[in-house]
Amino acid sequence: MYEWYKSFAVKALKYKLGMGVAEEELKQALPPSLQTHAIEIADAIFNEIVLVEGKSCTCLLCARPNLTVRGLYLHLVRVHMEELQRILSVEVESIIARYKKGI
Repeated sequence: MYEWYKSFAVKALKYKLGMGVAEEELKQALPPSLQTHAIEIADAIFNEIVLVEGKSCTCLLCARPNLTVRGLYLHLVRVHMEELQRILSVEVESIIARYKKGI
């Protein structure tokens, strides 16, 4: 996997969880050709792995419930980083395929 995958996955989680990452910082974690898709990619990753109900978060990768925002972030980074990078890889390939088709 590309070395920017881990950096972007961490920034995407922080961005979506409201942990102090600005949209511009998120875009800078991607290669220039993908920067316009930063929010789309972050949304796709986040929506696939997290369920937020009020102040309680659930990891959908292992069904661990009742996590705080910070607890969820730490759990995902420590336990599921490889899976986050795999999901990111699939999403990037999807965007590239759409681009090649002219969509």
